[in-house]
Amino acid sequence: MRTPLIRWAWLPVTALLVPLAIVFRPDGDSAPAGAEQENAMAIDADPGDPEIDDSAVRLVVEPWFEISTDITAAPTPYGGYQMAIEFDDSILSFVPTVDLDTDTVPESWTYTELGGMTLNVPSTLQDVDSDTNPEITGSTGRPYATTADTGQANLVRFQCIALGSSALHLQTLAQDPGSGSTTLALDIGILSTSLVDATINCSDATPTPTPMPTATPTQAAVGGIAELPPLAEASGEEASTAARGSGWSSGRYTALFGGLVAAAIVTVGAWYARRRWVR
Repeated sequence: MRTPLIRWAWLPVTALLVPLAIVFRPDGDSAPAGAEQENAMAIDADPGDPEIDDSAVRLVVEPWFEISTDITAAPTPYGGYQMAIEFDDSILSFVPTVDLDTDTVPESWTYTELGGMTLNVPSTLQDVDSDTNPEITGSTGRPYATTADTGQANLVRFQCIALGSSALHLQTLAQDPGSGSTTLALDIGILSTSLVDATINCSDATPTPTPMPTATPTQAAVGGIAELPPLAEASGEEASTAARGSGWSSGRYTALFGGLVAAAIVTVGAWYARRRWVR
């Protein structure tokens, strides 16, 4: 059974294609069987990381944070895409960034114009499947030619408004026949596209910085004469003396002091006797 799909059709005007009308397309399946390979889309919970992240932790004190929706594979060149992102609005709030309908009030996510996609339709907030969780939907196309470019297609801002986790779900065409997530052929035909979701965890905990290790001060070496080990062939007394260290004992200091005093007395006495003899 084919799923009906509301599609955008474009009509050439001079050098550009512009949206003309919303067309009801009852044959909203893919291009001819066997003519395509599966493309792929994914939600990246942390666009700042070069890899696609399926989860990220955000803080409720942040005014906003950004996720991206990416075309991750395009073996079959595409001429446009549409996406519908469902989220839990008790945890997250959508923060519009771009004013595409020129009414001075931002209403849309940001299109990166990946692969030359410039026919941007303002994203809208709605709840098509009536499951109480809203979805943001949007679509874009490229004039004249297809592309096989991969990378970030949209940048979408949210804000954590409560603690908890919210899935970011790319709705399928079965869930949202009019705006479900898929890549599109240049003639607006649907291309087979696999979808990968993500999760945002809203927290109020600021990460605790890891304490730096404290360096242990090295005790400065005390000056002196290094002790030498006892000689293998030394006599018992010499070995004992070497084992006791290189410093003099108090007795040796006393003997030295006494010798110096005696020498001083002898010197003074000789000087005195010489002076008397000279007279």
